[in-house]
Amino acid sequence: MTALISSHLLDMVERFCTKVGIINQGVLVAEGSIDEIRRRAESGEEATLEEVFLRIVGGSNGD
Repeated sequence: MTALISSHLLDMVERFCTKVGIINQGVLVAEGSIDEIRRRAESGEEATLEEVFLRIVGGSNGD
C-alpha cells in the first residue's frame, strides 16, 4: 500500500514515512529512504530530515 503525504512538518515525515522526496522550487532534488538521502547529502546518521533538507537545498536554520 502507498500513501502520498505532502508536508512541511519534516519531523512528522521522518517518523511516519519510509521513502521521501525533496522538492526545491518545483524540482525533485532527492528521493529514497531517509538513510539514502542522508548518505547522498553527506550528513551523519543522526542528522534530522530538516538538517538534511537544508543541506540539500542550501539553506540554514537561521533563514
